[in-house]
Amino acid sequence: MEVRTLEFGLSAVASQGVTLNLYEKVSLDLALVKLKKRDRVERDLFFWGKLCCQEADYFISYVMEDEQSSYPTKKFYYSAGTFDFRDLPVLTDEQKKQLDALGKIILTGVPNRVIELKNEEGTVAAETDNKEDDESDTDNHSTNHRGALNEVHALSHLIYRIDDATAAVPRGAFRLKYGNKIAPSPEFTGLSFGEAQKFSSWVHFRPAKNLETLQALASKDYQAFRHQNS
Repeated sequence: MEVRTLEFGLSAVASQGVTLNLYEKVSLDLALVKLKKRDRVERDLFFWGKLCCQEADYFISYVMEDEQSSYPTKKFYYSAGTFDFRDLPVLTDEQKKQLDALGKIILTGVPNRVIELKNEEGTVAAETDNKEDDESDTDNHSTNHRGALNEVHALSHLIYRIDDATAAVPRGAFRLKYGNKIAPSPEFTGLSFGEAQKFSSWVHFRPAKNLETLQALASKDYQAFRHQNS
């Protein structure tokens, strides 16, 4: 949900039973204003959600980046309960494979907690806490000298997996513009109450993965293909 309509957005999802208390709302609002000023964010800032953990909760926000890619990408920020947002690291393919191999990881809310990887024998070493380092030491989010990853890397892996599987937008809200780039559609005026309840009115907001769509994107007849399937 957009930060500028955060209060309305939170009230819309409050019926699900999980929301933010007054302290979290005020602190989050101020922290996001600070983030926007500090990083000189000119685009709309979005609140992604809250992850409940053992010791402290994570708050996640993001901004859409266009840059040179054909599809908009999301730059994520996180706060470990202190409402001081930091860049969420982007993982390498190797780091993703290492985290996948570990299976389920319980998040504690301590971003610099060390997570040991599988050793050469294929066993998993015990997880350890790295609370002696100040949180400011996690700015670079680098692995430690033993080659282990930190909890913030596991957090990043989880966020990107959830977002890839669940991020959705109304059908027709975005269009393909010149240069095969995705952009908001100026003609889109929203969904009616009835349309909003149909699964067919929503599409994943991520690059296409199935072969049929990829072939259509590469075709000069993509516009005709799109209208046939809209």
